[in-house]
Amino acid sequence: MRMATKKENLAQYYFHQGTNFTAYDYMGAHFDEKKNAYTFRTWAPNAHEIYLAADFNGWKKTHPLKKESDGGLWSIDVPRECFENSDIYKFIVVRNGED
Repeated sequence: MRMATKKENLAQYYFHQGTNFTAYDYMGAHFDEKKNAYTFRTWAPNAHEIYLAADFNGWKKTHPLKKESDGGLWSIDVPRECFENSDIYKFIVVRNGED
């Protein structure tokens, strides 16, 4: 698992506690200027694997998300060059070997 910042740890803590009332700022896709990348995050507590699919990777399972917490948060950072703010994306969730 990647190391989270203090702000991410707090957002993650509040999310799992059920009191993160601004989860929309934490979940989904958000550009991070410090990383010069888009962070994609989702919650899937029963998933075994999750992939990011979009135009930049031909809608294939080539970009696996990493599990951030035992509570089911997953994320991936994608360089700015790969993704545009208006691009469409989806998460492919795998459980028991089935999409």
